[in-house]
Amino acid sequence: MPKTTTPTVKDKTAELSKQPSLDEKTTTVTSQTAEKKAEKDDFTVQIKKYGRIRGIGMKTMVTMADIAEKAGKLWLDFVSRMDEVTGAYPGTIGVNVMITENAEDPYQYWAVKPVTNEEAIPAGMEEVVVEGQTYVQVNTKVDQLGEAYAYVYGEWAKKNPEHKLSWTLPTWEFYPPNYMETKEVTLCMALEKKT
Repeated sequence: MPKTTTPTVKDKTAELSKQPSLDEKTTTVTSQTAEKKAEKDDFTVQIKKYGRIRGIGMKTMVTMADIAEKAGKLWLDFVSRMDEVTGAYPGTIGVNVMITENAEDPYQYWAVKPVTNEEAIPAGMEEVVVEGQTYVQVNTKVDQLGEAYAYVYGEWAKKNPEHKLSWTLPTWEFYPPNYMETKEVTLCMALEKKT
């Protein structure tokens, strides 16, 4: 999927930092999971359309078993160099690119800064482009990220069969500029394109 890199993160990226004016169309569905601990808030799931996003950063290959370790190392490496990315919009994005529909297979994980089309790519980095798409969006805390993914791909998907989640289109996590203080993350999982 990555071209020089693969998917792309681009045009509407400036709007990412202005939430909630990111979307062209929004439908909200509030849901609650039985497994969720009482002290945790319910996940609010929204269907949103985002434009093309272009990002510059670094990638690694991960599996579900080693994502925490490898993504953590990737973010440490990228954060030490992200000032080299010029013309970036506020915030950072983690992009997941599944290569097959088998969740056990290795896949690409990117740590990027969203940028405009004109920005140069520093040595040792690549560009990733995520084309405009409709997503299932959940705003959550980073310590609930795994639970949010599991909820959407599990219980929510079963209750909402009219919205088919894609296993091969990129998903992404937006970390706003104040992420270190808030630990808030916007998670976007791609829906299959309607034909």
